Amino acid sequence: MSTDHQLKRYTEIMLGNTDANSLILWRVNIPENEIHEIYEGINIKEKFKGEELTSNLKPIGQVFKGQPPSEHIHIIVELPATTVKRKMPTITHAPKTNTGLSRL
Repeated sequence: MSTDHQLKRYTEIMLGNTDANSLILWRVNIPENEIHEIYEGINIKEKFKGEELTSNLKPIGQVFKGQPPSEHIHIIVELPATTVKRKMPTITHAPKTNTGLSRL
Protein backbone atom coordinates (compact mmCIF):
# COMPACT_ATOMS: atom_id res chain seq x y z
CA MET A 1 0.00 0.00 0.00
CA SER A 2 1.54 3.27 -0.98
CA THR A 3 -0.94 5.99 0.07
CA ASP A 4 -3.41 6.75 2.85
CA HIS A 5 -6.21 6.51 0.27
CA GLN A 6 -5.22 2.97 -0.68
CA LEU A 7 -5.26 1.96 2.99
CA LYS A 8 -8.73 3.50 3.40
CA ARG A 9 -9.94 1.73 0.25
CA TYR A 10 -8.59 -1.62 1.49
CA THR A 11 -10.36 -1.10 4.82
CA GLU A 12 -13.57 -0.15 3.00
CA ILE A 13 -13.48 -3.46 1.15
CA MET A 14 -12.84 -5.38 4.38
CA LEU A 15 -15.74 -3.66 6.20
CA GLY A 16 -18.31 -3.90 3.43
CA ASN A 17 -20.73 -0.94 3.38
CA THR A 18 -18.42 1.61 5.02
CA ASP A 19 -17.36 4.51 2.76
CA ALA A 20 -13.57 4.89 2.69
CA ASN A 21 -13.87 8.69 2.83
CA SER A 22 -15.61 8.47 6.21
CA LEU A 23 -12.76 6.56 7.86
CA ILE A 24 -10.24 8.33 10.05
CA LEU A 25 -6.67 7.03 10.04
CA TRP A 26 -4.44 7.68 13.05
CA ARG A 27 -0.64 7.29 13.12
CA VAL A 28 0.29 5.84 16.49
CA ASN A 29 3.14 3.93 18.10
CA ILE A 30 1.59 1.47 20.55
CA PRO A 31 3.59 -1.51 21.85
CA GLU A 32 1.84 -4.83 21.31
CA ASN A 33 1.64 -5.42 25.07
CA GLU A 34 -0.61 -2.33 25.37
CA ILE A 35 -3.19 -3.52 22.81
CA HIS A 36 -5.71 -4.07 25.62
CA GLU A 37 -5.78 -0.28 26.12
CA ILE A 38 -7.40 0.25 22.71
CA TYR A 39 -11.17 0.27 22.97
CA GLU A 40 -14.18 1.92 21.32
CA GLY A 41 -14.68 5.54 22.30
CA ILE A 42 -11.10 6.17 23.44
CA ASN A 43 -9.55 9.52 22.57
CA ILE A 44 -6.71 8.30 20.36
CA LYS A 45 -5.10 11.73 20.10
CA GLU A 46 -4.84 12.15 23.88
CA LYS A 47 -4.27 8.56 25.04
CA PHE A 48 -1.73 7.52 22.41
CA LYS A 49 -0.53 10.89 21.07
CA GLY A 50 -2.15 9.87 17.78
CA GLU A 51 -1.72 12.03 14.69
CA GLU A 52 -4.69 12.10 12.32
CA LEU A 53 -3.65 11.32 8.75
CA THR A 54 -5.49 13.88 6.67
CA SER A 55 -3.89 13.55 3.24
CA ASN A 56 -5.27 10.92 0.88
CA LEU A 57 -2.32 11.25 -1.46
CA LYS A 58 0.63 11.30 0.93
CA PRO A 59 2.81 8.22 0.44
CA ILE A 60 2.98 5.99 3.51
CA GLY A 61 6.78 6.35 3.39
CA GLN A 62 6.34 10.06 4.20
CA VAL A 63 4.00 9.29 7.10
CA PHE A 64 6.68 7.23 8.86
CA LYS A 65 10.11 8.80 9.07
CA GLY A 66 12.39 5.79 9.05
CA GLN A 67 11.48 2.22 9.91
CA PRO A 68 8.68 2.01 12.51
CA PRO A 69 9.44 -0.29 15.47
CA SER A 70 8.41 -3.90 15.01
CA GLU A 71 5.74 -5.42 17.25
CA HIS A 72 3.97 -2.05 17.57
CA ILE A 73 0.62 -0.88 16.25
CA HIS A 74 1.28 1.91 13.75
CA ILE A 75 -2.13 2.80 12.31
CA ILE A 76 -5.59 2.75 13.88
CA VAL A 77 -8.61 2.95 11.58
CA GLU A 78 -11.49 4.77 13.28
CA LEU A 79 -14.95 3.98 11.94
CA PRO A 80 -17.50 6.77 11.51
CA ALA A 81 -19.91 7.31 14.41
CA THR A 82 -22.85 6.30 12.21
CA THR A 83 -21.46 2.85 11.48
CA VAL A 84 -23.77 0.08 12.63
CA LYS A 85 -22.16 -1.85 15.45
CA ARG A 86 -21.38 -5.40 14.52
CA LYS A 87 -19.02 -8.06 15.73
CA MET A 88 -15.77 -7.79 13.82
CA PRO A 89 -12.87 -10.22 13.96
CA THR A 90 -9.94 -9.02 16.03
CA ILE A 91 -6.94 -8.12 13.89
CA THR A 92 -3.71 -7.72 15.78
CA HIS A 93 -1.26 -7.45 12.90
CA ALA A 94 -1.52 -6.17 9.36
CA PRO A 95 -0.32 -8.50 6.61
CA LYS A 96 3.39 -8.10 5.93
CA THR A 97 2.91 -8.22 2.16
CA ASN A 98 0.87 -5.98 -0.07
CA THR A 99 0.06 -8.67 -2.63
CA GLY A 100 -3.05 -7.66 -4.51
CA LEU A 101 -3.40 -4.31 -2.78
CA SER A 102 -1.87 -2.36 -5.64
CA ARG A 103 -5.07 -3.00 -7.61
CA LEU A 104 -7.16 -0.94 -5.18
